[in-house]
Amino acid sequence: MSSKKSSKKSSKKKEIENKIDVAVFWDIVMGNPNGDPLNDNNPRTTQDGQYGVVSQGAIKHKINEAIAVLNENLSNYGVLLREDNSETIQDVERGYFKKNGKEKSFEMERFLNDFWDRRAFGHVVTADNNHVSLRGAVVVHEGRSLHPICSDEMQITKCVASKNKPSKKKGTEDPEATPQTETGKMGMRKFVEYGLYGTVISIYPHQARKNRFSEEDKEKLLEAIKYMHEVGRSASNGLQTVRKVFVFEHKNPLGDTSTGKIQKAVNVKFKSGSESVRSFDDVKSIEVDKASIPKSVTVKELELL
Repeated sequence: MSSKKSSKKSSKKKEIENKIDVAVFWDIVMGNPNGDPLNDNNPRTTQDGQYGVVSQGAIKHKINEAIAVLNENLSNYGVLLREDNSETIQDVERGYFKKNGKEKSFEMERFLNDFWDRRAFGHVVTADNNHVSLRGAVVVHEGRSLHPICSDEMQITKCVASKNKPSKKKGTEDPEATPQTETGKMGMRKFVEYGLYGTVISIYPHQARKNRFSEEDKEKLLEAIKYMHEVGRSASNGLQTVRKVFVFEHKNPLGDTSTGKIQKAVNVKFKSGSESVRSFDDVKSIEVDKASIPKSVTVKELELL
């Protein structure tokens, strides 16, 4: 990601005035939604191994990738944390320091103007032993399956040209040698047969103002949620589909009710109990119990793909 200066400052955008909660539900078929590096890349689960877990970092990564693809031609919607960035984060940060005599100051406003993900999720500047931190306006909570999951694994066979002939000198390889094909090498693919997951994403107006996270940015977030499993698909991730998205808009900056109660207000019902869920056809309904939340909270269901 280039650290070039913005051509001009962004115009004044409409501020977010009140708290917003977004309940997101998606499912996965034959894939690994979030491998645990401390558990041989098995799908993350709760301590008892029954329910699936997706880290907030994995969800934010999906959103960031969607933002980058959907807004690649817009200068104010850069994404700093992307896999294909050619520069390190510290190198990008160095482009936003301004000299004031012998002192250097970080141009946070220009930095936030350029990077959507930093406006949304916050940032800690670490380049050259400088420490400037900013909390996120958008809080993504861990995802969790709504029923017990069944994880499995399968063996896969490696058959690629990946190893050079050893040279005469022990312990070295000949860089000019013709690559030899390794066959019969076995690997393991870990996956969930089926899982319906849910999470809640919250937007806090007081931090949104500090971060310049606007109503327009919020709309970009909602669009990215719709497409977060359509961008960057891979076989290991399986078939993931966003099934339901509910937007709860409060009339109070601090919220008319807690995020926890918002989460409980969405009822997921299964046709034959949660123990026998094997596909989305086994899900009877995903609905909001409006009687369980204050009338001041408005609920909108997003139209999905």
